Amino acid sequence: MSEGLKMNDTVITCASNLLWFMSQRTDERGIINVSDDDIMREFNVDHGTAKELIGEISNPIALKFIEILGNNQYRLTEAGVDEVAFLQCFVRVAANRKVNPRNAVKISVCLREWLKGRDAQTVSEEEAQILIRLKKPNTAWTEEEIESAWRMYQNNAKVGF
Repeated sequence: MSEGLKMNDTVITCASNLLWFMSQRTDERGIINVSDDDIMREFNVDHGTAKELIGEISNPIALKFIEILGNNQYRLTEAGVDEVAFLQCFVRVAANRKVNPRNAVKISVCLREWLKGRDAQTVSEEEAQILIRLKKPNTAWTEEEIESAWRMYQNNAKVGF
C-alpha cells in the first residue's frame, strides 16, 4: 500500500482509500462505476492525479486490485476482494455507524507517517489517541475510528507495510 497523508486540507490519498471508495460503488453485477471526476471530487485531486491513482491500483505488476473494463467501469480482482476484506476486518461496524472505514484508513496512514522509525508494537492505543488528538485537533474522527486505525496500523506493521 502506498502512503497517504493530509497537507493543507488536500488529501493525498493512498491505494487503500481509493480501493475502499470504489468498492462501495459496486453494483449487483460486480461492476464499479466511478469516473475520474468522482475521484477528483472525493479526494480533492486533479485529473492527472486521479488517473495515476487508478493506474496504481490497476497495475498488473504491483497491486492489481482492480481491472479496467471500459470507460469509468472497473471490477475488483481477487486481490482487490481480499484487500477490501482485509480493510473491513479492522472496521467495527456499529449500528449507529460510528466508524467510517475511509477515516480509519486515513488515520492509520497518519500514524504510520508520524511514527516512522518506532516499533509499532510498542505504541499503545492510548498513545495513538493522544497523538491523533494533538496533531489533528479539529477533526471529527470518532474514538472507534481511531481504535480501528490503531489496529490497522499494528497489523500493517506486522506484515511489513
